[in-house]
Amino acid sequence: MKKTSNISNILGLFKSYLINQNKLADNPIAKSSIRNYISDTKHFLYWALKQAIEHNSTTAQDSISIFKWLNKDLLESYKTDLFAKKVPVSTIDRRISSIRRFFQFCIFKNYINDKNIGQITNLSTDLQIKKQQLMFSRFLKEKHNLSEDTIRTILDDINEMLAVSTSN
Repeated sequence: MKKTSNISNILGLFKSYLINQNKLADNPIAKSSIRNYISDTKHFLYWALKQAIEHNSTTAQDSISIFKWLNKDLLESYKTDLFAKKVPVSTIDRRISSIRRFFQFCIFKNYINDKNIGQITNLSTDLQIKKQQLMFSRFLKEKHNLSEDTIRTILDDINEMLAVSTSN
């Protein structure tokens, strides 16, 4: 894993990557989208650094190890935190999309090796899945008279099956 001195340097490298990718693209992205990618990623990285400091896993001077503590659970926590702060779903989805692009860059540069880390879903997708699960739960309860525990077990099994199928 290559080391980068701080978040500002990481963001500079990410911006250069986006600009270079844009030069090669058949459908270049707008400059405003690049600004959003950088802004959203900056917001996430500083949020993540704050979380790491609060949990004593790093210090502000230790942002060099930023790639060591980025993982899918942290991304899910970020998404949950934004939702709890009543950030609009469309804004959360845009930020998650930006972070996915950032992780494509990190994987491309070999800063991180976990190719699954960028597979985090948008909040709107999560909410749609929860809505479908609720409807399915009601169906199982009303039509088949199943207990809450049985329904929970069925949903857990389905979620596990879906997680396995999307990781392959």
